[in-house]
Amino acid sequence: MRRAVRGPRAICALIVAFACRLAAAQQQLSIESLFDGRYSSATDGPIGHWLPGSHSLLSIQQGAVVKIDAESGEIKTLVKAEDLDGFKPETASMTDDKVLLYGNSKKVWRLNTRGDYYVFDLKTRKLRRLGPSKAQSELMFAKISPDGKSAGYVYHNNIYVCSLQTGRIRSITHDGAEKTVNGTFDWVYEEELGLRDGWRWSPDSKQIAFWQLDTSPEAMFTLVDQSNKTQVIKKFPYPQAGTPNARARIGVVSTYGGRVKWMNPKATPDNGYLARMDWAANSKELLIQFLNRRQNQDDYYLVSARTGKEHLIWSDKDPAWVDIMDTAPTGVAWVAQGQKFLTLSERSGQRHLYAVDRNGKDSDLTPGEYDVDTDGIQTAGNAIFFYASPGAAAQRYLYQTSLDNEEPYRLTPANLDGTNSYDISPDGALAIHDYSRLGVPTQRDLVEFPLHRTLRVITANKALTLRVENIDKGSLERRTFSTADGQRKMDAIVVYPPNFDATKKYPVFFEVYGGPAGVQVKDQWLGVQQMLWWLIAQKGYIVCTFDNRGTPALKGRAWRKSIYLNMNPIIAADQAAAARQMAALPYVDSKRIGVWGWSTGGTNTLQALFSYPDIWSLGIAVAPGTDISLYDTIYTERYSGLPKEHPQAYFNDSPVNFVKGLHGDLLVIHGTGDDNCHYQNTEWLIDRLVAEGKQFTMMSYPNRTHEISEGQGTVEHLFNLILGFLQSHMPGGPLKSGS
Repeated sequence: MRRAVRGPRAICALIVAFACRLAAAQQQLSIESLFDGRYSSATDGPIGHWLPGSHSLLSIQQGAVVKIDAESGEIKTLVKAEDLDGFKPETASMTDDKVLLYGNSKKVWRLNTRGDYYVFDLKTRKLRRLGPSKAQSELMFAKISPDGKSAGYVYHNNIYVCSLQTGRIRSITHDGAEKTVNGTFDWVYEEELGLRDGWRWSPDSKQIAFWQLDTSPEAMFTLVDQSNKTQVIKKFPYPQAGTPNARARIGVVSTYGGRVKWMNPKATPDNGYLARMDWAANSKELLIQFLNRRQNQDDYYLVSARTGKEHLIWSDKDPAWVDIMDTAPTGVAWVAQGQKFLTLSERSGQRHLYAVDRNGKDSDLTPGEYDVDTDGIQTAGNAIFFYASPGAAAQRYLYQTSLDNEEPYRLTPANLDGTNSYDISPDGALAIHDYSRLGVPTQRDLVEFPLHRTLRVITANKALTLRVENIDKGSLERRTFSTADGQRKMDAIVVYPPNFDATKKYPVFFEVYGGPAGVQVKDQWLGVQQMLWWLIAQKGYIVCTFDNRGTPALKGRAWRKSIYLNMNPIIAADQAAAARQMAALPYVDSKRIGVWGWSTGGTNTLQALFSYPDIWSLGIAVAPGTDISLYDTIYTERYSGLPKEHPQAYFNDSPVNFVKGLHGDLLVIHGTGDDNCHYQNTEWLIDRLVAEGKQFTMMSYPNRTHEISEGQGTVEHLFNLILGFLQSHMPGGPLKSGS
């Protein structure tokens, strides 16, 4: 065997050969590679949650419940897997010496909120199963009382309390039935107000406050599952725009049972919604938010738990609509020893954080020409933490203020451009910090405030970072487009093909959402969405996404509320404006511009294709809403008003009314079991397209929900379908001469 040569020329040759091998190893993506786990992140999901009054986190690892010392990373096992008699917990929480475990969960609409609960006593080392022995994955929203003596839960629309000392179970509501719902919610309250858990322990553990819904005024919607030999019919209350909602009221009852005291205000089928409720930092009063039917006024009431009498202390009003925005997991955060609460409002023209006292006097804690993010309000002692990003709507940084007229200041260091998120310890001294940028995987570390000093790196995500570096990809560009009226700038992301040649002309494929429920442009690691963009770009497309007017970007009230009573026309106009600006670039083939989107993005894909056929040559609409009169009361009426008062808005916001404009290639995809944007929408669309003689392509997925993810191979099939349709109807790459 020859000895390895170490001369300079040989070393250079090795370097060149190694570089060539690296170039050759650049990875080509496939749909399957996006979903098989190879690009999963080590930061997916939280590391755990903070234990009260400590610098430790509670977590589940390999079936055991553990306590993690945040600073050292030392792990102490609290409950061994073998202590759980085969039960596999998915989440855990702790009150004093009791650990509440949840598992065997099942999906209820969007989330897995029904399952089995156990309580493990750390002193006696005994495991207790909650609920009747016959109950299999049927309990909801179990919580241990603040004094640690009892556990409550919802079972078959009633609320029960179990003594953790004796095991005795008491039903504290008795009228739960198919249409009488105690302690949880109907479809529309869950989907549009974010309400699932509908009951609260009083701080002294002696009472329970809860929502009760009577869904009998709501129309029943029917889903038909024909994917098995026996047809299955599923009916559930679903109020379409302009129709009656459920009656809602809030009751207070002793944890020993007995007579329920009903609170004011109450929500009738027509007057509005009980949007939030919780104890008002004591066991004597509740704070209840009542949102009127038009959703332009949110009233805050202090209500006596003893008498049920309400006292209006504060209102938030808006000529368009008021968003329900939380500062704590169950509504508002109480500060100043329970004398004030924190809330968010756009009354200044920007979304600001306010402190409101019990007499209704408010103070703006974040004055300035910038928005506060709706997510991530956290408190610790006198400190109040929030996210903002003045001048950079796609980024997120942590700020701190207090009630002492303190000028808010930024805690995130200036060199961490991108998106930063924090899970802050109870005393405000430490935080689990996640940081990422567009195209760069998330890194997680433990930081110490106020200097933001890194105490330890939890994960650098090196394995994923290396895989991402090896992907064959072109450049990522952050840019802006002008809105259709020329008055504002829309943030955008453009992904170029590998080996992009600006002297040639490429097709552009837009991904849109565009609605008021979400943004597309984020300066952060976007996971599968990011990978899909790179995959499509590898096929020879310029990929583009952007945020039009009406999206919830941190750009002020006027930006977000501009779409009121004219939502889809404004969105479609802005999307057309962005496409025209891309088409004007010398390396863009203006005859090959396509668009796709899901849910509201599917709706806006149809609106774009039908309204601007001169721009869009192809569209792919997944799970679209096609006539907004078919959608639910809360979402639809929030943005388009009441149908009887604003019929023109409903006409303009419904793509089915504009199918005559279709000239490009259209693929519509829908799950027949969609409980959100019902398959009915697509059938209405098909009828209109057929009547107008318009040819199109259609794919239905039997009994799949709005996510179209159920069943083996479904997700891969769906995205291969999208990619195949795109490539066959609007080929990628520069066209050859004469093509």
